[in-house]
Amino acid sequence: MKNYRNFLFLFLPALLLISGNVFAQIPSGYYDSASGLTGSSLKAALHDIIDGHTTYPYTSSLTDTWDILKEADRDPNDATKVIGLYSGFSMDAAAEYNSGDGWSREHVWAKSRGDFGTSQGAGTDCHHLRAEDVSTNSARNNRNFDNATTQYCDASGTYSGCTDSKTSSSEWVWEPRDEVKGDVARMIFYMVVRYEGDGSEPDLELVDYLLTNTDNSPYHGMASTLVEWHENDPVSSAETTRNDVIYSYQGNRNPFIDHPEYVCEIFSSYCSGSGTGGTNDDLFFSEYIEGSSYNKALEIANETGSSVSLSSYSLKKQTNGAGSWADEYALSGTLADGEVFVIAHSSADASITAVADVTTTSGIVTYNGNDPIGLFKNDTLIDIIGTFDGGSSNFAQNVTKVRISSISGPNSTYTTTEWTNYSEDTFDYIGVREGVYSGGSGTSSGGALIISEYIEGSSNNKALEIANVTGASINMSGYSLKKETNGSGTWADEYALSGTLADGEVFVIANSSASSSITSVADVTTTSGIVTFNGNDAVGLFRNDTLMDMLGTFNSSTNYAQNVTKVRNANISTPNSTYTTSEWTNYSSDTFGYLGSHTSSSKTSVGIAEEIAAKTVVLFPNPVDQTLNWNGGTMESLEIYDQLGKKVLQAKNVSSSVDLTELSSGIYFVKTTIDGNVSMQKIVKK
Repeated sequence: MKNYRNFLFLFLPALLLISGNVFAQIPSGYYDSASGLTGSSLKAALHDIIDGHTTYPYTSSLTDTWDILKEADRDPNDATKVIGLYSGFSMDAAAEYNSGDGWSREHVWAKSRGDFGTSQGAGTDCHHLRAEDVSTNSARNNRNFDNATTQYCDASGTYSGCTDSKTSSSEWVWEPRDEVKGDVARMIFYMVVRYEGDGSEPDLELVDYLLTNTDNSPYHGMASTLVEWHENDPVSSAETTRNDVIYSYQGNRNPFIDHPEYVCEIFSSYCSGSGTGGTNDDLFFSEYIEGSSYNKALEIANETGSSVSLSSYSLKKQTNGAGSWADEYALSGTLADGEVFVIAHSSADASITAVADVTTTSGIVTYNGNDPIGLFKNDTLIDIIGTFDGGSSNFAQNVTKVRISSISGPNSTYTTTEWTNYSEDTFDYIGVREGVYSGGSGTSSGGALIISEYIEGSSNNKALEIANVTGASINMSGYSLKKETNGSGTWADEYALSGTLADGEVFVIANSSASSSITSVADVTTTSGIVTFNGNDAVGLFRNDTLMDMLGTFNSSTNYAQNVTKVRNANISTPNSTYTTSEWTNYSSDTFGYLGSHTSSSKTSVGIAEEIAAKTVVLFPNPVDQTLNWNGGTMESLEIYDQLGKKVLQAKNVSSSVDLTELSSGIYFVKTTIDGNVSMQKIVKK
């Protein structure tokens, strides 16, 4: 059988010349059951269509994935070779691995993301397996797909040289060459729809943040970048032919190759507006409360950039995850940009009804944890909590769910990673959008501060830095710091914070006897016990006496942070009540250079206020080599930070450009002030 397949592989080009296209045609009626559907309904229908495909072994003396890829990825100019997906290298098809000097099989959806390995199913699905040079395959590893800055050059093996793909030394990302960016995106979309957790299969989902290399969760990033690649790199004839070849073996097709429009009908929240689902110009759910008794409330947010009439919007419920949409509640009035609309049960707790725009006994607010709730615009579903026809299982019972701050538009497919869960009857966040601009010039107590730096140095060199990366000014009167001495006992040495912390700013509290390098940037110096910690004292940031963020592990006497400076990574923008070492970068004892400023990656939360202001300032060119220019006149202040938040350049009263020659290559964040308007933007230095 192996020899027969190799013969067919050599014979196929001639056969294609004779027949024009052996497969070419989408089978009649293949997508009929998906006709007219959008969002989660379309995703479910496509899953049913492509599920249960014929699987082949990873390696076998019979037909295996090597054989299939020899046909699917063959070099159109030489039938004895295959083309590497990222490298573009033309490689001897007969050299299967060849002790690391041949070619290998790249899992485009990295097999560690879901930990499915090379077992039959996701591990051998040729819709996302591609031929690639061994060392290029290894270099890609399980990196997130996102835009990168450093050209990848392969320096080992038979096939080597600089490729058109890119990587990064500072972020765990991989950018394929331009010719295949859309191909990669559509393979990832296929995997999300094909693998929904049936039986022993993984439940794969897209996320719009960067995952670490040790994260084995069944997620892959970056969703927004992949959708952009899909839109900019349309389906090619080579991609269609490959889809036909895989179909001839597996009996299933990649629907996003046959119907590219399905992408924005399913992943609508990441699209530029070409899809039929929601876009970032639409309203979306920002909070859901399913508490005790009548404590039920829904919050809808407007982050579109302008006021929105609610007359086109309505809410509907599917009772117990079965039947049709019902209990429709039509919205009315106007929702200003940056504001939220709250609808609550009339008999809910006073903490809820006090901030509600509407209280009612309508069926729309008598849901339980197994009732999907939909936000509709002109009777089209744009956002959903729960899965339509998901059955009676309780997906959200006795819980408060808050949409994470990086989500700024609707998603007609319920995605659990877009939400943060809080315990039953948590009402602290209702009435203000967590982590984003709340409108006007006032402050908000709804944002979530984080601990951004910790210094435990020699002698009295002790300091804590707290950052506001929520997008709004924060009233700190509800916040306090506490310490657990030597990792045992109760929280103690409480230090209550006060005042207002502006968005993008930090608050530093230090020991009065610390080095002048620390005290010179401190907002408060004190001899309080909160800044007499040692490396085994857990430190907590509390809001309204609830632990929000933490360094160390409660009731553990381990020296987790002795003689060290710890800086929160730039991609962390929300607090974590479980100490997670991967969120921090460690520096040697008495490192003070990062204290007094902190920058959050634009992939997480820059804040709507900054985004609005950013529209008035255009930085160019980007990427930049030597001189960075801008429009908008004289800049009162320009500050540039590296990815760890260290200020590397500052200039005042500069007219139109700044010289960046002395900066090393990499990603930086530029904070600008023009006519009092502050913005934060990311640039790439070549």
